[in-house]
Amino acid sequence: MDDRPIEPFEYLHFARTEMLGSTHELCMSGVPGVDPAELPDDAPAAGEAAKDTGTGSPFAPAMGVDPLVEWQSLLAARYGFPESDLLPTLGTSGGVFVALAALTSLSGCRGPIAIEAPAYGVFAAGARFLGLPIVDIERARNDDYALDIDRVDAAFAAGARVFCLTDLHNPSGVLLDDATLADLRTCARKHDAWVLLDEVYRDFRPGPVGTGYVPGERVIVTSSLTKCYGLGAPRAGWLAGPAEVITAADHVMEILHGVYPEPSAALFIRALRSAEDLRRRGARVAQRARPTIDAWVATEERVSWVPPVGGITGLLQIEGLTDSRAVSQRLRSDLDVQVVPGAYFGAEGTLRVSFGLPPATLQRALETLALGIGALVR
Repeated sequence: MDDRPIEPFEYLHFARTEMLGSTHELCMSGVPGVDPAELPDDAPAAGEAAKDTGTGSPFAPAMGVDPLVEWQSLLAARYGFPESDLLPTLGTSGGVFVALAALTSLSGCRGPIAIEAPAYGVFAAGARFLGLPIVDIERARNDDYALDIDRVDAAFAAGARVFCLTDLHNPSGVLLDDATLADLRTCARKHDAWVLLDEVYRDFRPGPVGTGYVPGERVIVTSSLTKCYGLGAPRAGWLAGPAEVITAADHVMEILHGVYPEPSAALFIRALRSAEDLRRRGARVAQRARPTIDAWVATEERVSWVPPVGGITGLLQIEGLTDSRAVSQRLRSDLDVQVVPGAYFGAEGTLRVSFGLPPATLQRALETLALGIGALVR
């Protein structure tokens, strides 16, 4: 048996061990965290009957009782999911891994994993852990990171069984339009393949909430209340898929952690009762300083980007940048500016920056970043 060391998920390892604590934090991927004390208490909302689990709590575990009945109902009502197609996960990253493990356990589905590029690294990390080959599907910057369905079709025709992507696209913030999503469904159906869609940034899109999940189609989705809603700590995530995927995913989760943790379930339910208020809060954070970074990009000769549709992050193309890891380290050590190397997303020559700061704070951080780019990038 060959030895295969477990490779770290590079971006998340960086986020856990190096990212925080700088003076100029241009690195946060979600809006500031919500204090759980700000959420409604555990009593049923007005006019709502409490779900009787036989335990005196709508989320407490009991033998033979689903501890997340109310969670299912609230989430289904918000996004239009069938309740039977939902499974709670520990965050979106947890949902991605569980989904990949579940999908590749299905008959005929163990094969190469196709992944958008640039991409959030959890897809590749999960595929490597499962011992599966990876096929990159380029989303070209000169085409505004649009998704080319012909490339997905070719990957499926060559044997890929799952295609992984994000909406909004992480790291660029570009949205997945309805026509392209419809083409993806058709493509997956044609090849008896699957699409795994990470929607954790989707609720930053303008307009009402929605989902790319359609019952009966071969697109499954995972998301959470982390990025837009400010609830990273509870790991309040979900997976939506057909019965065969949900059953397999549930078996994977039994191996990983048995049951969903009760404290997280409690916060999950409380947050869903106030989900629209929390979403509006996130939108205000994203909007307040967007003019500041738009103006900065417009005036910096060596900096450009494809403007993100929503959210608080974007991908800066830096003229002359060849080693984003080294430059990011020097920005932190020399100027106390923290950005995310584009190399973590397979996008060398770029830096991912966050603009979810108060405008004056963001302006100072961007001015310092400009000084660093001028001094460190030749």
